Amino acid sequence: MQHYRVYKLSDVDGKIVTGDDLHAENDDEAMRAAEDDTNCPTCEVWTGAKRIGLIEKDAK
Repeated sequence: MQHYRVYKLSDVDGKIVTGDDLHAENDDEAMRAAEDDTNCPTCEVWTGAKRIGLIEKDAK
């Protein structure tokens, strides 16, 4: 398992609101777990100094 951080960003200015630890087998699994988080409308997923990806859900 690898350690990841999911940073929840504010919609207005993109600043970090909170950060949560996440453990996953690989980058794809970490992204899926973050996407499934209902409290993550706009998030970045990181492992160490490497940004894995950005999640931006529609606010519909």
